[in-house]
Amino acid sequence: MTRTPEITELATFLHTTTAPASTRDLADRFGGGKTLWVEYHRGARIVPWHLLERVVTETIPDRHARMLTLARAKHLYNSAEASAARAEVLAPPPNRGLLIALLATAALSLGALAGRRTTRRKPATP
Repeated sequence: MTRTPEITELATFLHTTTAPASTRDLADRFGGGKTLWVEYHRGARIVPWHLLERVVTETIPDRHARMLTLARAKHLYNSAEASAARAEVLAPPPNRGLLIALLATAALSLGALAGRRTTRRKPATP
């Protein structure tokens, strides 16, 4: 996944929200492995909404602060998902050079076949 500024912002938000806890503590409390939480914190993966919502709900005791933080979390999550989708659509295909070479070879082959006229026609009857 391509990291975008929006994904980085979401990762920073998550890291700040969970700052007192270690990745091991987060994995034990919310599930997933330690490596997965490291990826969420680095922005290598987008934390799923249901998990982000649970983290905010369980780590912020004050109701008003929790509601404000949930609204910010939802905004950041939506922005990160949208930017990831845009980056995926705009990303060049893998092995672009190989793809171009294959297309050129196919075009040459089709051109050669068209020039040979391998089909036989029936002789004209008198």
